[in-house]
Amino acid sequence: MNNLIIPICISIAVLQSAHAYLRFLAFKKEMNSEDIQRLWCSVAGFAALSCFIYYDILNDLVLSTITYKTLLILGWIPYFLIFLLAIPRHISLHVFVLGMSGIWSFFLYTLSSFILVTFFNEMHYILTTLIFTLMNILLFILLLPIERHFFSRLLPLDEFFRDKNIGLYIASLPLSIFIAHIVLTIDNTLLSSWEQRLSRFYLPLVFLCCYHYVQIAARQYKDKKLLLMDNQQLSNEMVSLVEHRLMLQKNRTMIKKFRQTFLASYDRLLDLIEAQKGDEIKAFLQKQEQKLPSAAILSYSDSPIINTAISIYNSRTQKLGINFSPKVNLPSNFTTDENDLSILLSNLLENALQACIKEQDKGHEDLEITLKIQHNGQQCVISITNPCSTPIDLDEEGLPRATRQGHGIGMVSLKLFLEKYHGYATFTQKNNQVNLFLYWRDNKSC
Repeated sequence: MNNLIIPICISIAVLQSAHAYLRFLAFKKEMNSEDIQRLWCSVAGFAALSCFIYYDILNDLVLSTITYKTLLILGWIPYFLIFLLAIPRHISLHVFVLGMSGIWSFFLYTLSSFILVTFFNEMHYILTTLIFTLMNILLFILLLPIERHFFSRLLPLDEFFRDKNIGLYIASLPLSIFIAHIVLTIDNTLLSSWEQRLSRFYLPLVFLCCYHYVQIAARQYKDKKLLLMDNQQLSNEMVSLVEHRLMLQKNRTMIKKFRQTFLASYDRLLDLIEAQKGDEIKAFLQKQEQKLPSAAILSYSDSPIINTAISIYNSRTQKLGINFSPKVNLPSNFTTDENDLSILLSNLLENALQACIKEQDKGHEDLEITLKIQHNGQQCVISITNPCSTPIDLDEEGLPRATRQGHGIGMVSLKLFLEKYHGYATFTQKNNQVNLFLYWRDNKSC
């Protein structure tokens, strides 16, 4: 019977590789072809090595049930470490998947034991061990469609398990159940009693309960996170609206002062004309001409509020020595709300301006912000280009992340605009220049 040790070692390695395949199904969607190839090369390599290790152990210690169970129980540890290294996901995800695969493998263990007692009783214990292992492999293959269905859908959102309050505890629940059953089976009996076998047939129910509980809890967690995000967006939008209102008030005050200054200058000019002081009139006009660009509300479109928003940043960039090149082509009857568009432009131009200020602090010169607003039929496009030597970090939606708490209002404004007008935006960075391309459709002529 000692010649059966080699087939037993090979069958144990195949069985452990099979359960590694179940854990792989849970992570497959997030892996590329190179990661998959690297993982299975490692699994196959260790499986081949484990055959020699198991043979050496069983040959020296003599095959016994306790030795066989020890190899099965401890054999998952190297595969778990391989998965940790090959799949860089949060450890709670690996713990949860390991626990669920452990519960399923223990169910197959119990089912194999039941079949073995019914049909293959009273054989030599070495032959029984081999048939028992092969029975586990056969059941694994027969139930593979069910296993693929559950394990390929096993993991919810990563954020659910990353939550420090609940993530690791929920992830550890299946593993705790699995370990509790394993501890009760550590003896020198391969085929347990009928009472023990029948008590373990509830394991599929445990598996399904854990599976559905995690799925439901993850959905509730996601809904809660979305609600918190919506509240945060509304809060940020209110802050943005308050800032915009303050900007408009400041602009009205500036226009009022400009009007008063203009009337005073007009009276002064009339006095000089009446006094026929030609040289003083010429000097006065030159002086007023120098003041005009820094205070004027320039006309870029038929919308006063959009003109105001762009003119304010035209003035601010001039004061900071930053070149500003706005090109605006908007019709008078476009249906996009001008308040929404002006808020968006103010926030995006503020982001571009702050990026330029950071570049100035680094000693960079000849900085320029380019703004292009164009309509073509029913299509509207905004393009903003500004210098930025720091690599931008994009989130899953392709938008820059806020680097500090309290920042990111511009991106919140952009997300709200995109949701309202069903548009899309892309950020690209090349040669220390960041370009925002924003597109949306307007129901009328833009």
